[in-house]
Amino acid sequence: MVRELLHTDERREESTPEQARWLCSDFSSFFSGKLRHVAGEVTARLSTAPSMLNPPSLQPSLVQMHSLRHVDTDEVSQLIRAASPKSSPLDCMPTPLLKATVDVMAPLLTQLANLSFTAGVFPTRYKLGLGHVIPLLKKPSLSKDDPANNRPITNVCTFSKILEQLALKHLQPHVLESGNYSRFQSAYRSGYSTKTTLLKIVNDIRTVAGEGRCTALLVLDISAAFDAVNHSLLCQWLQHTFGMNGSALDWLRSFVSSRSQYVAAGGERSVTAPCESGVPMVQCLDPCCSHCMLLL
Repeated sequence: MVRELLHTDERREESTPEQARWLCSDFSSFFSGKLRHVAGEVTARLSTAPSMLNPPSLQPSLVQMHSLRHVDTDEVSQLIRAASPKSSPLDCMPTPLLKATVDVMAPLLTQLANLSFTAGVFPTRYKLGLGHVIPLLKKPSLSKDDPANNRPITNVCTFSKILEQLALKHLQPHVLESGNYSRFQSAYRSGYSTKTTLLKIVNDIRTVAGEGRCTALLVLDISAAFDAVNHSLLCQWLQHTFGMNGSALDWLRSFVSSRSQYVAAGGERSVTAPCESGVPMVQCLDPCCSHCMLLL
């Protein structure tokens, strides 16, 4: 009964190294194939969709950004101290050790961030082969051997997360001030969440119902929304709609492009595969970039 309540099964046999390697390869092929299928479906449907008579248009950005500002040691120290003590499999040093040596490591990471922002280049070391993907079962009752029943969870190194958080502190206020970021966008920004979304929807429905009018609610579930973001379109959108240019745009283009990852399970791993679209969902910048893309 305890096993049933906790959704565990002690009788389940551990996978052999050969089985684990096969699973990693199978999962990697499935995750990559799913994104190619989604991209193909979107392209095919757009090619046959009728043209809009009055397509929506956005005004040019009210503000321009040509570079990411330099950061100081205090900013980096605060991020290190606030970081979760949990380490990533890709970390070159345990996170608890990083937090314990913050006075030594913060100046080094500050210099790394400022060099990266000035050059407009995200460190290649944190992109190539450094996406450690772990399959996570969506529901305990599902078969763990079926790739479709698993959600890809990506681990990236702590240094990469710190660089992203530093960039996000500068990028997010700019995007919000551009005049083209939807005022109804919820989640991943202060004061807006799924709760505030539901409150507004319910309030709007009650208001029009009190006026004797009908309500039509259209709900869309975007498949692989974060992973299917097209890199080229995203950079064009950030430039023309959100006013990002110069080394700031170069840094973002460098951040999303030329990435690769592998699937790990049972002590084994798949071959490294390129990330042709999107960026890992766990990353700090991905929600911001994906929400900008949804305005297309």
